[in-house]
Amino acid sequence: MYDEDAYKRYILAIRIKKIFIIIAFCVIGAILGIIISSYIVDILLFSSVLKPTIITVSTLIFLAISLLLTSNISKEVQDGYWKIAVLRKLTLISKKLDNLENLDKLKYLENFKITPKIKDSSTSKINDVEKI
Repeated sequence: MYDEDAYKRYILAIRIKKIFIIIAFCVIGAILGIIISSYIVDILLFSSVLKPTIITVSTLIFLAISLLLTSNISKEVQDGYWKIAVLRKLTLISKKLDNLENLDKLKYLENFKITPKIKDSSTSKINDVEKI
């Protein structure tokens, strides 16, 4: 029917992907900030006080970009949890319906056990009809 572990692995993979993307973009932002700050400080001869500020701003900009790119992933994770919850409920309902069907079959068989005379008379009448 469905595999709950497969959904959980899928959700875990999505979360790992989100974290990897965020870290990768932050590293790219920091590297780009170092390159830009070294250009501004060394080549354009601005104050070296700007160097950490430029690196921080660049990293934060790329962090914001990565959060925008991964915002849809949170929705996918919530959808995965929702599917797991719905499928658990459907499985529970299915098991209850199976139990009701088994209960109906059991009651049907018990009726034949309680009234063996009716069963015997019905089989004898069926045999009489077959002889004709």
